[in-house]
Amino acid sequence: MNKILPSIATIGRTPIWLYVIGILPAVSVVIISGVQPWIPVDQLFRDTLSAASHVTDGRFPPYLGLVSNFGILLWSGATGVCFIGGLIVLRNEGLSQAAMFLFFAAFLSGALTVDDFFLAHERIYPRLFGIGEKSVFAGYGILTAAYLFFFRNVIWAVGPHLLLLSLACFLVSVLVDVVMPSGGKLHRLLEDGSKLLGITLWKTFHMWAVWLLTLKERPHPSKDVHDG
Repeated sequence: MNKILPSIATIGRTPIWLYVIGILPAVSVVIISGVQPWIPVDQLFRDTLSAASHVTDGRFPPYLGLVSNFGILLWSGATGVCFIGGLIVLRNEGLSQAAMFLFFAAFLSGALTVDDFFLAHERIYPRLFGIGEKSVFAGYGILTAAYLFFFRNVIWAVGPHLLLLSLACFLVSVLVDVVMPSGGKLHRLLEDGSKLLGITLWKTFHMWAVWLLTLKERPHPSKDVHDG
């Protein structure tokens, strides 16, 4: 079987400090948001429009949707990092599997950035295209499954642990939304806290992948093909 990915098996282990970067900030935000007594959790974790719609005194403080907006910044950061990394790999190696992996990750991250920013799954796709929220999430699931399947060699070589933790956090967020009664503080912290942790881990994984795929000295793809 041809090797279409440059050999990076020796760098597939994920350093401990990456777990710290991926986990500590998000967990700290959730804990601090939960224990502080000044601002309702809903105002921090809801998207800005939803949080503003629940304001009754006519005042719209700058912290409305703060955590939600932070998540959007992380999504957009992952999009930019993956796209630029893909361009670098494309320039160095042509349209290799590593380049396609980064471009697909940029596309998926970008789609989720737009969705989070505009609440597209709630307000755009159903109204403009007649696509229900469940169908939208199913579409994201299919794209994610395709991403995991077609680029499994790259993911495994880079080290899949951060990505798997990220997806597990997204799954927890969905399960909390389905199983737990909505409206409570604990529900908001668990659902949106898990989502924030998932986004942070997603970006950390892809930043690490870009670092490995663009800056490490690796054999040229053509050599691997001939060796296979």
